[in-house]
Amino acid sequence: RSYFNVMPAFSPDGHTVAFLSNAKDLVDLYIVDVITGKRKRIARGQSKGSAESFHPFRSRPGWSEKGEYLAYSRKHGGNDEIAIRSAKGWKLYRTMAFDNLKEISSPTFIAGDTAFVFSALSGDRSDLYLARFDGSSPKKITDDRWDDRMPSVSPDGRYIAFSSDRPIDGVNSVSDEAQLSSKTVEGEF
Repeated sequence: RSYFNVMPAFSPDGHTVAFLSNAKDLVDLYIVDVITGKRKRIARGQSKGSAESFHPFRSRPGWSEKGEYLAYSRKHGGNDEIAIRSAKGWKLYRTMAFDNLKEISSPTFIAGDTAFVFSALSGDRSDLYLARFDGSSPKKITDDRWDDRMPSVSPDGRYIAFSSDRPIDGVNSVSDEAQLSSKTVEGEF
C-alpha cells in the first residue's frame, strides 16, 4: 500500500487520472483508468539520475487539450524542467528547461496546445510563466511580490486561475489566508 497518492489530474475525456504516488516506496508518476481501475507507472522518480524528484506536494501534471500528451515538472541533473510524455505508449516526447528558473511546477496546456503556463521561482519570488513550444524564452505573466502557483487555464485559453498569497482585501496587509486569483491572457501568445 502507498503512503500517499497526490496531485490528481483528469484527462480531458475523463477516463484517465494522472497522479503522483509512492506506491513502490519512491515517488513515481502514475495513470489510472477510471473505469477498470488499472494503474500504470509511466515515469520513475528518485531511483535514477534522469528524474530525482517530481515535487509531489507542490506540482500536479497537466494534460493537453485532446489528452494526447501529459506534462509534468521534474528535477533532472539538479535542475528543474518540464517533461512531456505521449499518451501513445507513454514515451518521453520532449523536455524543456529554462535558465534561471527553479521550482518549476504545475505545467498546464493552453487551448490549442501551442503553449503552456507554469509557476516557477526566479530569485525569491514565484510567478507564472507562459512558454511556447517553439523554444522561445518563457514570458513572465505575473510579476509582483506575491507567491503565485497552481495555474489552471480556462477551456477557451483566455483566462488563468491560480492560487496566490495576495491579501484578500486588496490592501498591502498581511494575511495568513491564500486566495484564488485570475489573469486574462488573451493576446499574451
